[in-house]
Amino acid sequence: MNYYSFHIGDYAVRTRHLSPMEDLAYRRMLDLYYTRDGALPSEPEKIAHLIGLREHAAEVRAILGEFFTQREDGLWFNDRCDEEIAKTAAIIERAKNNGKAGGRPKKTQQEPRPNPAGTQSVSSGNPAGTQPEPSGNPAETRSGYPLPIPHSHISPLPPEIGGLVDNFQPEQPTAEQPKQPRAPRRRDAVEPPVTVAVNPQYLETKARLAAEMERPISGPPAEVLALRAKLPR
Repeated sequence: MNYYSFHIGDYAVRTRHLSPMEDLAYRRMLDLYYTRDGALPSEPEKIAHLIGLREHAAEVRAILGEFFTQREDGLWFNDRCDEEIAKTAAIIERAKNNGKAGGRPKKTQQEPRPNPAGTQSVSSGNPAGTQPEPSGNPAETRSGYPLPIPHSHISPLPPEIGGLVDNFQPEQPTAEQPKQPRAPRRRDAVEPPVTVAVNPQYLETKARLAAEMERPISGPPAEVLALRAKLPR
């Protein structure tokens, strides 16, 4: 066998007490068992040699005594391994049989069931209620709908209404006035100066504040602080 199902949960529960070397020996012994498709040799030293653990025959012997069973011929067997090998052999045999038969068996096509009573109506030449019988009136079609009436059969309108219709003139749309093109702006055009009205009181307050700031003083007088507070920011 080149493949077998390994259930991590089952293995972890049963081998949690093993030492690292015993765990390694058990894993390699399982691989050897599946590779041989059967039991292990009777001598623990030979098994240790086959799995590459020659110096750990004691660990191999401990694993054999706990997880394997020695039968009359001296070989060591494992029931779980035998079950997996039997399952794989059955799958391989079934695949071989399908290959000889030309692949997997195709699904059989079910034959159509007879029409149960009351489920589908059987069509006839003229089912009742679906198509009306043709009448002698030529103004009707086979489907029962009347044909359009020719214009020659339309009665004329009264004179007072006919005159309005004849003299009706549709409202003509008014022509839109063409838009006058805007004169291009000259690049050398001078913008008119912008005048800003200034409050004379603001200029007077600013001048007084400047005069007071130029005079050397030890500390800002109360008047300067008051003017500074009044100056707009």
